[in-house]
Amino acid sequence: MATGVAHPFGKPAEHRPRDLPVSHCHRASSRPNQPPQTAGAFTEVLAHLDRCEDLLGEVADENLRARFELAVRLNHGLVVSSTAGYAAPGAVADYNRARELCSTLGEVPGVAEELLKVLFAIWNYYCSSGDFDTTETICSAIEHQLGRATIRSGRHVLDACRGIEAFYRGNLQLAEELLSPAVAGMARDGIDPSEWWQPHEVMAAACVFLGPLRFLMGDEAGALQAIRTGLARSQPLEFPKGPFSVAFVRTSEASLHRRRHDVPAALAAAEEICRIGERHGFSDWQIVGQIHLSAAKAMSNTSSAALDEMGVALESWRAVGGETLIPWLVVEQASGYLILDDVENAGACLGRALEGMRRGQQLGLPEALAIRAELRLRTDPAATVAAEGDLREAIDVARTQGDVYALLRAALAHRRLLHSEGDELVDTALADAVEAYRDASAFPGLAQARALVAASGRVRLD
Repeated sequence: MATGVAHPFGKPAEHRPRDLPVSHCHRASSRPNQPPQTAGAFTEVLAHLDRCEDLLGEVADENLRARFELAVRLNHGLVVSSTAGYAAPGAVADYNRARELCSTLGEVPGVAEELLKVLFAIWNYYCSSGDFDTTETICSAIEHQLGRATIRSGRHVLDACRGIEAFYRGNLQLAEELLSPAVAGMARDGIDPSEWWQPHEVMAAACVFLGPLRFLMGDEAGALQAIRTGLARSQPLEFPKGPFSVAFVRTSEASLHRRRHDVPAALAAAEEICRIGERHGFSDWQIVGQIHLSAAKAMSNTSSAALDEMGVALESWRAVGGETLIPWLVVEQASGYLILDDVENAGACLGRALEGMRRGQQLGLPEALAIRAELRLRTDPAATVAAEGDLREAIDVARTQGDVYALLRAALAHRRLLHSEGDELVDTALADAVEAYRDASAFPGLAQARALVAASGRVRLD
């Protein structure tokens, strides 16, 4: 693609064989740099790649043919993942074939580095699909391959991948321990986007997760800085990696602003995701942008229309293979329905969220448990014992995960639903959350918690 395209030859033209695939590989690699910056550029790239593939049979030398096919597969997979999404089956088929070709080519110079790029690309697919057992296996393969080949900041990017897995699994402390040093290491290394076979800029992608992670752990200023860093990395880059990465970062920004209750900022970020997706033919961002736009609209909407639209977009995302963050987003949708007193839809959303969490995405579990407690009481006001069990579990899970935001909300839900005062577990949770958000702006839940802690005269317990 624009600056990171595979080519089977790194030598001057006079040292390359005069096979037609060279011409088409070169055209495929150079075309997206030129206007118009829309899906039409991708169509032309795919046409050249298809023509190159048709001509592979004319290359008599088996080793040379494999090198040409490797270039085709890497570029084709990059185009498909950029346009049809990370979870597009065609992309993983290309990358799996590229992995086979790397094994075939063995000790050919440069192939060990290409295999690293392939493994990182395959990781994207399984991560987007929510298959974290497989991503863990791929990370082990990447670590092994890094012993045979080098790529600038390869180990930092591997740490970022593992940090992202930990984030989805709800292990926020481990995620922070991996992601923050990874981003700092990439910055020190001066990582070159052209060296990576990703639709996105890899450091910007790490910032996508570092932003909400820091906010959930109580660091609002650090969260906003991560977003700014991600945008600063993305905005100067050419099409397609630049706009693709900007949209990716904006997804994190939209989510972050909703939790800060900054509705105008959440709407603006979501609208930009949609614009970028539509302009450039990035189907992932068209769908994901609509999810975030509907979620932001729902914050100031007294009807269920925006939440219903959010549900349609979530199903569209799932239909194209996307699974990551769906449980977390569906918990948010359930909370919205509950605010509107739509117990039926809130319950249905909660069931879908918990099912996804059972498959490994534990992020958002404390809030799901708090919603379950409230649904119990809406259905049967006498179900206080079961509701309290859910809420105390929510507080325990939030603390274990390191999710201060969820800790705050679960403790407030306990106070609101059970009118609890003088409860050690709840009061300590509120005091700890207020301490963690000491320097944060006063979003609604935090302002209430600060007032409660100030009224009690309680200090945080270490």
